Amino acid sequence: MDTRLFERCGPKLTLEAGGWEVIKRYVSLGQGISIVTDVCITEDDRTKLKVIPIGRYFPKRSYGIVTRNGKFLSAPSQRFIEIMNQCFVVDRGNSE
Repeated sequence: MDTRLFERCGPKLTLEAGGWEVIKRYVSLGQGISIVTDVCITEDDRTKLKVIPIGRYFPKRSYGIVTRNGKFLSAPSQRFIEIMNQCFVVDRGNSE
């Protein structure tokens, strides 16, 4: 984790945890605050925790399909990729 922003702004980073549930548990116990992706916040969490949107300060994420390079893809895997391309095609001004 790049801590330069924290060093410049003043908060003291004292714990890094790898799991969303662990992080949310520490926050619910009053052991600090955290920055997490909105994917991990459930409706139940919203009743117990205060969620302050800060997405404008962070870059948008991009996702991709990962396959083994040069290996055979099963028919269902190939179809999944086709469906994803049909549903989420993005025109980047080139032919990818």
